[in-house]
Amino acid sequence: MLTIAHHCPPGLTSLLTLLLALTTGTAPLAAQPATDSAANTAVQSPTWVWVESENAVARQMQQDMLLASAPASARLKIAADFCTAAVLINDRPVCVVGPYAATVSLDVTQSLGSGRNQIAVRLLKSAGPSAVALSLTAADVNGPQQLLSSSNWTVPAGSVLEDYGTVRAGLWGIGAASLELSGADNYEQWRLATGDARPASLDAKLRIRPGFRVTRIRDARPDEGSWVSMTFDADGRLIIAREDKGLLRFGMGERGFAAGSAEVINQELLECRGLLFAHGALYANANNSKAIYRLQDLDADGSLERVEKLREYSGGVGHGRNDLVLGPDGWIWAIHGDSVDAPAAGTSRDITSPLRDSRRGPVRQEGYVVRISPDGSQSEVVCTGLRNPFGIDFNAAGDAFTYDADNEFDMGTPWYRPTRIWQLSAGLDFGWRVAQGQWPPYFPDRADNSVWQLDTGKGSPTSVMFGSKLNFAPAWRDCLYVLDWAYGRVLAVHTAPRGSVYRMAGELFLQGVPLNVTDIAAGPDGAMYLITGGRKTQSALYRVTMEQPDVTPARDSLHEQQCTQYALRQQEQRRAAEQWLRSESSVQDAEERLRWIERTLAESDPQ
Repeated sequence: MLTIAHHCPPGLTSLLTLLLALTTGTAPLAAQPATDSAANTAVQSPTWVWVESENAVARQMQQDMLLASAPASARLKIAADFCTAAVLINDRPVCVVGPYAATVSLDVTQSLGSGRNQIAVRLLKSAGPSAVALSLTAADVNGPQQLLSSSNWTVPAGSVLEDYGTVRAGLWGIGAASLELSGADNYEQWRLATGDARPASLDAKLRIRPGFRVTRIRDARPDEGSWVSMTFDADGRLIIAREDKGLLRFGMGERGFAAGSAEVINQELLECRGLLFAHGALYANANNSKAIYRLQDLDADGSLERVEKLREYSGGVGHGRNDLVLGPDGWIWAIHGDSVDAPAAGTSRDITSPLRDSRRGPVRQEGYVVRISPDGSQSEVVCTGLRNPFGIDFNAAGDAFTYDADNEFDMGTPWYRPTRIWQLSAGLDFGWRVAQGQWPPYFPDRADNSVWQLDTGKGSPTSVMFGSKLNFAPAWRDCLYVLDWAYGRVLAVHTAPRGSVYRMAGELFLQGVPLNVTDIAAGPDGAMYLITGGRKTQSALYRVTMEQPDVTPARDSLHEQQCTQYALRQQEQRRAAEQWLRSESSVQDAEERLRWIERTLAESDPQ
């Protein structure tokens, strides 16, 4: 069976050309001695490589793998950056990977046999720093064998195989726990935190990635409610929102957060799912109060006596008014689920396409991102077509991400869309519509046709946070941490720039039973803080630290350095488009997401 994984490469003919090459053959490769893959079976990262050749058809590489028996299991893993790659095993095609596809991992047990097995990769270049990485792991009678892409592979005469350095361990999942759920994972583990159950008695059921430590700081007391969001103020105090109503504040003592009673600083706001301290004020996205509020201490007495309603958002409260984050523009960014009505026409600028169905006809229920000025006087709908994204955060480059929910009732259907990491760009429509009205995958202007996204399967996403403010090693500060409330998990998502988008790879970072995580924040001490709660469950506060953080950044491979430089140019183009600035230059050679934004601009301003 041939697996095809791609997000339409620039010029669909490139993929068709490569598929044709699979059936017609190409120039033969020189003979190559078989590699004894048993010589090095330790799990390693492959090398980014590229075949330089004046003949596009001759961009191919091959290597042999010797097996002492037919394998009991075998898995192929391949990533293609700015190229289309077709893999053949023993002259039979097994997969085609496009230039904007996520890393592909597939079972190839039936494609391998005892003795010599030929692995061939045929390549077509796209705009950008092209490279491919591959690993093949097979278990024969002698144990696990491994074949990695490297400069030792064979290429046709007149071609040169360039070595661009080792793939980052995080991007290849080295030492990582899989995101895949097992039969032992419990979708309703959160119910163990109801009634008299308390996390204090279940600490032994927490497991975290080696090298990190998780500590339970305190449980919520009976009068402190169930907790749904948190933030730190300018003095390093922790502010927590109760699920029913009100805000609590905790001070920091010599041993961390005081174990004493919390200070109640607000008793009126209902279910503040988003809290943010910025511009000397506390911002709250109060879901059941259906508005964003600003709370200020005008006389410096510690009391937030001034409470202003900045923006009101009508609609339901299930998939409601969720997280807040300070954008690189200094504005307050909010993310809402599909129960919340979009701002009425004339009350907020909308930079999505005016030709969208929700703007031309009856408004359809869909989640969206909105940003408001610090005083609430200005507002803008940034992107839409989401289902129930709870968290939003920006990386160091100023790009926004979220973790969107699946529709569990669609499981088993062709249109099921799993929980997914999205990169959020201005003007995009991610295609979700309530009541099975979502866009099918063959719609060419779906935003996910132009971006690497990370699917995580079934789950219940809550908050997200980049680790840039954590006292972790550099590789872990670059991660996006996302929370799965249903399965009690914290996932770490490694990201690497690829043009104006990102290649992503995820791993299980922390899991507990129960660990109904609702929010995440970086503390003033550089530690990661987590709270649990929701649906009236018992809440707790946790602290995560790295045992021996190495602050020395690892040297990036040549390929990553080239991708970073290319990304700076592409991101500059994208941000120019997002700011509604037109360029005299053509965008025909730009990547898919840039052309998607340019199309939105053209639809918004036909002149």
